[in-house]
Parts: sequence; C-alpha cells; structure tokens
Amino acid sequence: MSVFSIRMLACAGLLATTFVGFAQAQGQRPDVAQVDFGRDSSEWANDGECDDPRFTGPGMTETTLLDSDRFRDATDCKAAFDAGRLSLRDDE
Repeated sequence: MSVFSIRMLACAGLLATTFVGFAQAQGQRPDVAQVDFGRDSSEWANDGECDDPRFTGPGMTETTLLDSDRFRDATDCKAAFDAGRLSLRDDE
C-alpha cells in the first residue's frame, strides 16, 4: 500500500469520525445497538419504569435516582428507549 493510500484512508477515517460526532451533537439518538443497557439486577428492575440515572424522559421513575442503579434496569430502560420515551442524558 502506498503512502498516498494510507493518508487517504486516514483522512477518510477522520472525516467519518467528525460526521458521527457532528450528528450526535445535533441531538440524534444513538442506535439501540450502541447503548449498553446493562442487566436486570436492581431491586426495581422489571417494574415498568426506568431507574437508571443515565437516561432521561417520560419513561423514568418519579422516585429519586440512585447512582447504584446504573446499568441495573435493562428491560425497563430498553423498552422505554425503544418506544422513544427515553434518551441518554447529555452528560453521559
């Protein structure tokens, strides 16, 4: 492979990364396959409300969010995310 080809591939990769970052900055939701929902190990798992503080939206619980529930309410959070009622918080 020539030096020119390697440089072109590097430029293409940089452009692709830039466009993905720009799309995410424009508020587009990540693909569900890109989100690690974790597992159902919380005391509050499978109660129909997302208790994972990484998410925000009308599918969230009304109770106080605990950091210990991160990645521990997969089924509830994924269902609400799939339905468009949740998104990842901006600070995540």
